[in-house]
Amino acid sequence: MKHVFAWMHRQGHELKVMTIGIERATAKITLMNMVYNMARAIYIIQSGRRSVSIL
Repeated sequence: MKHVFAWMHRQGHELKVMTIGIERATAKITLMNMVYNMARAIYIIQSGRRSVSIL
């Protein structure tokens, strides 16, 4: 899991979540994770790897 946090740090994201309310903190973390997953999927698709199937 360390590579996820290293990627977020390189992208300029704060690793601290400073919000008021658990709902906002959850939303911020969820959005950061979605951006990471989309960037990773784009990398895999562009690299031409055949071992990953996308529905």
